[in-house]
Amino acid sequence: MNAIVCAMFDQKDLPEFVKASLNSREPKRIRNAPAHYRHAGVLIPLLLEENGHHILFTKRSDQVEHHKGQISFPGGAVEADDRSIEETVIRES
Repeated sequence: MNAIVCAMFDQKDLPEFVKASLNSREPKRIRNAPAHYRHAGVLIPLLLEENGHHILFTKRSDQVEHHKGQISFPGGAVEADDRSIEETVIRES
């Protein structure tokens, strides 16, 4: 069963709230994953503006082969040349 987590926090605390939430997650492993599954990484850009923090998303073009029109975080699949997941995220973003 999935749980919805709600929290009240001051806008200035949003980056720490996101970081703590992500750090407290236990990674889920896909057992016997098909060979076509690939590792990927995403960036959660937090923008601080006068009226508070905003989270930046991307909207995929309707011209791409996969995931047309989807809303997502910037990021993508790890390539063989990537030296780290951070490098993947920077390249893809």
